[in-house]
Amino acid sequence: MIAEEGLDYQSAKRKAYDRITGGHRGRIAQEALPTNEQVEAAVRDHLALFCADHQPARLRSLRLQAQALMQRLADFQPSLLGAVANGTATEFSGIHLACVSDNAKALGIFLLDAGLQPEAVMVPHPVGRAEVEGLVFAWQGETVLVSVLSSPGLPKRLGALTMAQLQTLLDREDDQ
Repeated sequence: MIAEEGLDYQSAKRKAYDRITGGHRGRIAQEALPTNEQVEAAVRDHLALFCADHQPARLRSLRLQAQALMQRLADFQPSLLGAVANGTATEFSGIHLACVSDNAKALGIFLLDAGLQPEAVMVPHPVGRAEVEGLVFAWQGETVLVSVLSSPGLPKRLGALTMAQLQTLLDREDDQ
């Protein structure tokens, strides 16, 4: 569901849960459900088995586009999140960034001044605490979601990449 339909982990878990319970919303013990790490490992296995001929090129393209956008958004301390950061991006994946700003309006105005058409949305906080303001827009033909955070510093467990970390990753890919 994640690799072939583009669902995020939570939506895929909900859909699988509905299939298991027959849509009756029965109770399943939390420990019976896979962790995000287990889901990600299964996605990696699927990609290696069924998408090895095209997924690496798609991932590289998304990472290069993310890098260019992050450079333009440098004043907002961007971090790359999600499938593009962790290497599981497919043709359904967009670019997910977290940027730091006191409010989404400042970032939205910056994007408008750059000729982009951001749409304001509310999105789950990357750490899962409540919702935060976000902006969705098209960048070089790809959908971009920016979560606007009031302070920097995402937990390491999210696998977020700074511009420097993304550059290091791209340089390593060039050496292979």
